[in-house]
Amino acid sequence: MQIRKKDLTFLGILKIISKTAWTKFKWKVVLMLICALVVALLETLAPKIVQLIIDNLEKLASPSPLDLKLFAFLLGSLFIVGISMTIFRFWVNRISFYIATKVEDYWRYRVLYHFFQLPASWHDNHDSGEFAGKIDRGASAIWTIIHELFGNNFTVYTITLIVVLIIAFISFPLAAIILVIPIPIYIFVTYIVSKKIAKRQNYINKIHHIAAKVLYDAAGNVRSVKAFGTELREAKNHDKIWTKLHKLEYKEEELWLTQTLLQTGIETVMRIILLIVSIWQIYKGVYTIGFLVLLMSYQQLTFAPLRELNSIFTRIRRVVGRSKHLFEILSEEDPLKDSRNAITISKLKNKIIFKDVSFSYSGGFNAIKNLNTEFKKGKVIAIVGRSGAGKSTFSNLLLRFYDPDKGQILWDGIDLRNIKRYYLRKQIAYIPQETSLFNRSIGDNITYGKIDYNKKDIINAANLAAAHDFIMKTPKGYKSIIGERGIRLSGGQRQRIGIARALFTGASVVIMDESTSHLDSESELAIQQAIRKIQREKTLIVIAHRLSTIINADKIIVMDQGKIVAEGNHKKLLKSCSIYKRLYQLQVKKETTF
Repeated sequence: MQIRKKDLTFLGILKIISKTAWTKFKWKVVLMLICALVVALLETLAPKIVQLIIDNLEKLASPSPLDLKLFAFLLGSLFIVGISMTIFRFWVNRISFYIATKVEDYWRYRVLYHFFQLPASWHDNHDSGEFAGKIDRGASAIWTIIHELFGNNFTVYTITLIVVLIIAFISFPLAAIILVIPIPIYIFVTYIVSKKIAKRQNYINKIHHIAAKVLYDAAGNVRSVKAFGTELREAKNHDKIWTKLHKLEYKEEELWLTQTLLQTGIETVMRIILLIVSIWQIYKGVYTIGFLVLLMSYQQLTFAPLRELNSIFTRIRRVVGRSKHLFEILSEEDPLKDSRNAITISKLKNKIIFKDVSFSYSGGFNAIKNLNTEFKKGKVIAIVGRSGAGKSTFSNLLLRFYDPDKGQILWDGIDLRNIKRYYLRKQIAYIPQETSLFNRSIGDNITYGKIDYNKKDIINAANLAAAHDFIMKTPKGYKSIIGERGIRLSGGQRQRIGIARALFTGASVVIMDESTSHLDSESELAIQQAIRKIQREKTLIVIAHRLSTIINADKIIVMDQGKIVAEGNHKKLLKSCSIYKRLYQLQVKKETTF
């Protein structure tokens, strides 16, 4: 089901959610409606039994055996009706709970998958903490909507209201008119109040997202908070947001109470009117006392559904705004999605070619301009240059985080835009400067992204990354939990885990974006030796600031202001490229200063 922004109206969202429930759980919905119909019929039957009992009470003064049997039958029937209603209500609730949970899971999965599929450019411009809150609150809202629409109250009360009115119009038209009068008034009051509640709730949702964003941001930078001694300030900032939020919620609650007050007033007036009419009819000998009890019961069976249906409608309007935020994520287009004719690829067999490639980020400045170069299989290619020269853009384009504005990037002669992203990224291992790790075990982090493996493969990758020795010194070895973002490891240890993860993938191309910057000299030497071992099978692209790490590269690409100004090996560039020579001399001078 494709989600479009124009479909995200109140009724449009209800249609999307209801259609999902009906499409995926048609027979369960039918069974639930049958159970609800049975409950509704039993609800209307119970007052009729009570009427018969009351109208025959005088017979108990001198009861015949037949009278006693009748009373026993009526009391037994009332008991059976009560038990049956409870059982069928249970099944209505159970089925609706199941459907609501499954529909919530379905949309949560779809949104999360789409969220991760959206391009890097989208994520660069949106706050992850805010959207985590939108997804969580939106999925919960879907559960609420389904449970309200398909649950015990809505289905049972809707059918009960219809059945009561049908019986009333057939059996006693005058009383039926009195029962119908409050319905349009109820609807009008609910519409006006719920509209105001929905408007206020939309604003409350925005404040909730801001609160989630602020908390996520502060919690993610807790070391900075502690280092600068701003614990109290951060707590006060969050408290200020929640104070504002609670004031808004208090005003919203006042609207709820106003609606309840108006509904109660309408019910009281209509009860008095029905009572006056019924007493007048009893006085004329038309109604009996038992019939009066029946009418009052039916009026209650009218008011209870009306009250509950109006509350359900208001509650749904209250949470629809949350689900809208979730569906808005799904309505975001993925400009980099695979084309219909996209193909799969295997390991790099020949080379990667950048052909007249130009690219600019959303800011408008040209990150790279008219690039022409190639990366041959089994070679170590380094990319160097000043900060902002466009070095890291290579990896962003090669991983298809972005597409070039102009030109082509060819993988063994195939344009990357014609390759399925999943298979492309399986062939490229990316090691960033700041390794991103999960709050899981060391082993889980190394094997991330791969399903089939054995323990020997993990240890081999860790050895190649000079990580095995320090891993074995941790409390549980490869099963040690490393904390959020790997906080329990040093910077160098995190980078070695990141390198081990990349080597473990079996990708044919490895991109190292200054990934040895935090390593000590001994570990760096070990990794360089490992690189030489795997060089025959892999193509290595090294984005480097420390030129000492790439002196032995097969080819060094020198970047400046988004352009390639020179290519060659270390010796050649020292002689022919002034920019490279200057960078090298500055680093040698820096390293010998201390």
